[in-house]
Amino acid sequence: MKFRLNTPTSQRVWQKLSTATALDPRPRSLDFWGSGLPFCPRAFWLDRRTGPVAKLENAEGQCRMDQGTAIHAVVQRWLGKAGILFGDWVCPECSFLIKDHLGLPSEVCPDHKRELRYQERRIDYQGLILKPDGILKPKERSILLEIKTTSSYSYQGTKEPREKHVYQANAYACVLRELGFDLAGAWIWYVSVDNPLRDVKSFAFSPDEKKFKDCLKTMQMIRDKVADDRPLVMLCPKDRLDPWCIYHQICTNKKTLAELSCSTKQREPR
Repeated sequence: MKFRLNTPTSQRVWQKLSTATALDPRPRSLDFWGSGLPFCPRAFWLDRRTGPVAKLENAEGQCRMDQGTAIHAVVQRWLGKAGILFGDWVCPECSFLIKDHLGLPSEVCPDHKRELRYQERRIDYQGLILKPDGILKPKERSILLEIKTTSSYSYQGTKEPREKHVYQANAYACVLRELGFDLAGAWIWYVSVDNPLRDVKSFAFSPDEKKFKDCLKTMQMIRDKVADDRPLVMLCPKDRLDPWCIYHQICTNKKTLAELSCSTKQREPR
């Protein structure tokens, strides 16, 4: 049997796959998700002024997203098997649920006979929506766990956690303490998608209540002023805009901001 490597037709089909894109529109809202911390007032103002923004997606981006989701699930499953992950466990095919259980339950779903899966707990706190990756209990006191997946290149260069990730994990930890968890601290784990579980960079810190309260104040300020005609203050310094922000290309464009500010009629949400 003879094989032909990389035929022209095959290469053209692969090229179509790798260059295909799709727009994923998202609605405007004033929802505050913990994953969006720290909140940028100007981003919320632009969100209301420009209308729904479509995020460009492609196959590579979906692969990275799915890799991250899979790694989270594997880490949670085996922390559960180790008996140190606390939370809710649900059947992947139905609503059968075991709440507040330390470790992966030995019990399976009575209907589907499936092993239960860790269900990240959704917490609504003063309008802030949080979904921590996990609550560990390796000893008497608990630890908030936040898992971040990254490329091997970024993994090697990670010397300290990203500020955005610290804000996020800090909010989770502060809220869990207010809910009664005896939390010793928080961990942020960076896991390489190219070499998962062989090594992890773990950063531990103590929750900062003041930092969290400042985030709540920013939330309230956004609620109060997001409909103003003038652009709200931007969060990041002008010389290092957040490349992941969907508004970073227009955030410092004075002409565009002026045009948006002069708009007398705000578009209604679709």
